[in-house]
Amino acid sequence: MGRRQGSDSQRCSFCHRDTEDVDRLISGPDDVYICDE
Repeated sequence: MGRRQGSDSQRCSFCHRDTEDVDRLISGPDDVYICDE
């Protein structure tokens, strides 16, 4: 499987890891995300 490319990829707002690099990504208001790392 390849990585997703494009602007629809969600990333942690703090460490900038994307959904494929973390186990869980929690969304907040205004497109803010935090991961479980």
